[in-house]
Amino acid sequence: TIIDQRVDLDWKSQLIEAVKKKPICVGISSMTGSQIMGGLEAASVVRATNGTPIVWGGVHPSLFPRETLADPLVDYVVVNEGEETFPELVRALEAKRAPEGILGVGYKTADGNMVVNANRPFIDLNQLPEVPYWLIDFKKYLHRWFNEPSVTEIETSRGCPFVCTFCYNSLYHDRKWRSLTPENSVDR
Repeated sequence: TIIDQRVDLDWKSQLIEAVKKKPICVGISSMTGSQIMGGLEAASVVRATNGTPIVWGGVHPSLFPRETLADPLVDYVVVNEGEETFPELVRALEAKRAPEGILGVGYKTADGNMVVNANRPFIDLNQLPEVPYWLIDFKKYLHRWFNEPSVTEIETSRGCPFVCTFCYNSLYHDRKWRSLTPENSVDR
């Protein structure tokens, strides 16, 4: 289930209903900045509903995994790209196994210590499966752009080779730029 605070006005009740079904975990993605407040609000709703584990991912937990884990509303973090890491963590949680050794995962041990495993290598964007657009109401993501009545954004690359001091890219993407092939860009 995907619940997006930006477009789902009734996100709280949707989240409560989803958590009542006892999912394996709830994932929250956040950049550094005001999105953290929305993520914390969502995590509070989850915590108040039941004991479902809360996994944070995105730019902020990737840049600050230990600081993110220090919050009581965070059980696990996924560092950097989550396409392979998150499903592996979900399988471990489902099997009631500790995430020891899962690349790109941070967690709290039973005695309260924080562990941040080694980073997972960057993935090949061209090996990613088709984007599951059917999981969302795509119309909610269409908007006007200049004279175009209906546009949306797609991801065709990640990273940046430059070292701008104000930007997260030099840390998050290790100053590397990776792209889809032109064919994959059109197909997605």
